[in-house]
Amino acid sequence: AIYTWDKRMLRAIKQIKETDLIISIGAERINDNFYKSILFSLYTLWIIKSYKNFLVLYPQTIGPFHFRLTRFLSKMVLNKCDVIFLRDKRSEEILEELEVKEPIIQRTADIAVLQEAVPLQEARELLVNEKVCFNGRPLIGISTLKWSYIKSKGKSNYNDYKYSIAKIADYLIENMDAQVIFIPTNLRMHGCTNNDFETSKEIVDQIKNKKRVVILSRLYRPDEMKGIMGLLDMCIATRMHACIFSTGIATPTISINYQFKVFEYMKLMDLGEYTIDIDQITFEELRKIVNLTWQKRGEIRKKLNERIMYWSNHVESTLLMLKEYYAR
Repeated sequence: AIYTWDKRMLRAIKQIKETDLIISIGAERINDNFYKSILFSLYTLWIIKSYKNFLVLYPQTIGPFHFRLTRFLSKMVLNKCDVIFLRDKRSEEILEELEVKEPIIQRTADIAVLQEAVPLQEARELLVNEKVCFNGRPLIGISTLKWSYIKSKGKSNYNDYKYSIAKIADYLIENMDAQVIFIPTNLRMHGCTNNDFETSKEIVDQIKNKKRVVILSRLYRPDEMKGIMGLLDMCIATRMHACIFSTGIATPTISINYQFKVFEYMKLMDLGEYTIDIDQITFEELRKIVNLTWQKRGEIRKKLNERIMYWSNHVESTLLMLKEYYAR
């Protein structure tokens, strides 16, 4: 249906024709992991440039590509863009491999590093309403997702992932006296087809110590989500923006990398050793990283405060260059 010329599409075309500059905020649509939508994403950018608009891609990840057709089409369309802001080094390398040379290309961080957080007291009240007890126990957050493992390198699958997360939750409860909070960031609403709540529920069903586990019941605003992350003693994040919000408020964070963009972000934060790829995850490997993160949590908080300040300033100064680029 998205390729048909219905009334909504025609309204969008009219707005494109009347606009001088268009900014695309789709941060990760040009890759073959989103094989159902990449052609439409490229089609949309092609339409914009067919009307001679100045086209800017806000900080995003490009790739990976697994198919010749999408590589060819991506090269053709991306070379028509005027400015491409990238949020990781690997995307820059992929553009070089594709021979994308026409646009201005600038690398920075994800714009979500600029996200503000609600005051911690307000965030605390949100968690109290979710029946989270503040009793001095370590508070550990976990963000999960269901992933289809396109072109995965390892032998792990969704069941291995769920088992490893359930086991690490029990380990945290039994060995660190922790309270565990599952934090959904995608729910089946507003057109989203993913449901992190369902994934979290499937994992909690495998946890022995269920009384020490809470799944947040609703989708919180970004500022609320970041505030909640600020109350955590440690976070295990699979979702990209859960990882950004957690590190962005200096919470010691472990990433489970379901795409290279997550690992690339952690490298920006100088936390590359606190990550594991989702298709190679095991409980034992995750436990090692959890123990290391907990041991170095003070050092990590200090490092994150410095890195987030640096990259926040970098994003702001880089995006301010857009005015100059447009004036050329």
